[in-house]
Amino acid sequence: MTTPKTDKNAPASPTGAATGISGGSLNPLDAISADLKGFKDRIEAENDRRALATDPEYFVCVFFQSRAQKEAFLTAAGLLELGDKYLDGTEVAAKMGFSIPKVEITFHEEQTNRMITANMKPIGG
Repeated sequence: MTTPKTDKNAPASPTGAATGISGGSLNPLDAISADLKGFKDRIEAENDRRALATDPEYFVCVFFQSRAQKEAFLTAAGLLELGDKYLDGTEVAAKMGFSIPKVEITFHEEQTNRMITANMKPIGG
């Protein structure tokens, strides 16, 4: 049985690797399978991110009878410097002397901004 020779002029596979190189697969379906797995992994990661980003149960609401009460509370608690309406819970916890588990959230702000900018049109134009 003879070993297939490497063809330096072989066309590239969908993954960018030349076919016929030692150690690589000669089956083009392997490259498609790898690409499909990559797509599936990306979809799963995006679904996890979306579930976290759209979970409506990530906040707490504390209310008072007046704005003066609210500001008195925030001042007494040393929280007014963090804001007067929407406060980062991790910063509030730190001010209160304890920490809470960190959550790594990836936002695609740059991509979103590019999409918005690309679709902007001048007013009256």
